Amino acid sequence: MAKVTIKRRNESERTDGRAALYAVLNIERVKIRLPLDLAVTAAEWDQIAERVKGRGQEVKDKNLIISNTKAKISDILVRARLTGEALTKESFLALYRRPGETMNFNEYAARHLDELRSALQPETIRHHTAALKKLKEHVPGLQIGDITPEWLRVYAAYLRDNHHNNPGTIRKNMCVIRMHYYAAMRAGKVKANPFEVYKLPTADPLVVYLTEQELNWIFSTN
Repeated sequence: MAKVTIKRRNESERTDGRAALYAVLNIERVKIRLPLDLAVTAAEWDQIAERVKGRGQEVKDKNLIISNTKAKISDILVRARLTGEALTKESFLALYRRPGETMNFNEYAARHLDELRSALQPETIRHHTAALKKLKEHVPGLQIGDITPEWLRVYAAYLRDNHHNNPGTIRKNMCVIRMHYYAAMRAGKVKANPFEVYKLPTADPLVVYLTEQELNWIFSTN
């Protein structure tokens, strides 16, 4: 599979010392450069890790864009390999720039939930609202085309590490995303199905412990 790298165009530095970042890959020995609409100084850029240095929300947002771009490209390449499709520069760019996949997923999911409100139980609505709020707080500008198998794995790890969610809770959150994503697919908003590749985490089995009194009752009835 083609290697995807993030490069800073050092030869095209602006007067403020910043230079644009590009995702670079080769398909059939043809180099493809994809602009990330990000510009950083040489001091801000870690060319080994291919990430923006520093802390703070702006740095996190820039690195998230980089991660999502690489995940989106990888998803296209993996799907082509699995289906046996021979990608060309033109067919890759058509998939990457598919206009139907630039919709804000958070906004779409909120509208879809509102449409279903009369048909859902209050507890279900609360569950969906909480899951979507968590998602929006983490990635407010999430585009539907950014939801790839790799993105789902990264988000599951975020729920585990930052919210200390157990596998069962993570699964419920992912099921909410999947339900609204499938609605977007049915509406023709997106064609790729990342849930074909990404496997939902398995919930921990429920373990019920009996009290000593209950154990004695069971033994006495046998």
